[in-house]
Amino acid sequence: MEDSSFDLDLELSSLPKEKWWGDDFLFQLGGFWHLPELIHGVNRAIKQFQPLPSDIILSSFPKTGTTWLKALLYSIVNGSSRHHLAVENPHSLIPFLEYNIYGTTRESATTIPPASNINHSRRILSTHIPYQLLDKTLDSSQCRVVYVTRNPKDTLVSTWHFVNKWKKAKEE
Repeated sequence: MEDSSFDLDLELSSLPKEKWWGDDFLFQLGGFWHLPELIHGVNRAIKQFQPLPSDIILSSFPKTGTTWLKALLYSIVNGSSRHHLAVENPHSLIPFLEYNIYGTTRESATTIPPASNINHSRRILSTHIPYQLLDKTLDSSQCRVVYVTRNPKDTLVSTWHFVNKWKKAKEE
């Protein structure tokens, strides 16, 4: 049976919410907590993403080394890519499903561009969506999934510092 919270016309008011930080709330979708600005992109990616057999999906929890692994993966797939990595941030070379692809518009994302990948025969995509929410989509495809994990204590410390910098910048 399909989870009714994965509705394309999802309203935040229909989801469970919890106070997070200051005046901000987190909303629960599929058993996981998300920032309100990401809910629609996460929901659309879960419902609409259809990986190609040649796709490489980098899946990670936030603050576990995603940027570092994006740079490594981009270099491996594209061979000599020092020039691109010297002038571009890895996040602009490898798009996030929930932010850059499904989170930027409410329109249907039927085709996903190869972004700035040099090797156009393979799309490299990234996500922070928990694997459990994409497992049927990814398991039914022949795409490759690279999953990175990190010591939970180190992740918590990194997240704490990141959120403090983010909140301070938001207040200015």
